[in-house]
Amino acid sequence: STSSREVSHEPHATVAASMPATVPAITYDGRDDFCTICLVNYRHHDQVCRMPCKHMLHAACWQKHVLEFQRSEE
Repeated sequence: STSSREVSHEPHATVAASMPATVPAITYDGRDDFCTICLVNYRHHDQVCRMPCKHMLHAACWQKHVLEFQRSEE
C-alpha cells in the first residue's frame, strides 16, 4: 500500500512567522513517521522538536528553517 504525505500549501514565511524560534529538542519516541520539512523518515534516537501545532520536525531542520526565514526578513 502506498501512503501519501500531505504537505501544507501555506507559504513557508507565514508558517515560520507563526511558530516559535526556539522549541526544545527531544529524542524521537516513535510516534510520528517523518519530518514535515525534509520528508525523511525518523530513526529512533533522532533529535526532534514537537511544535505547538503537534507536528514533529527534526531539530536540525527546524533550526535551518528558522535561520533561513530570519535571513529573508533582513
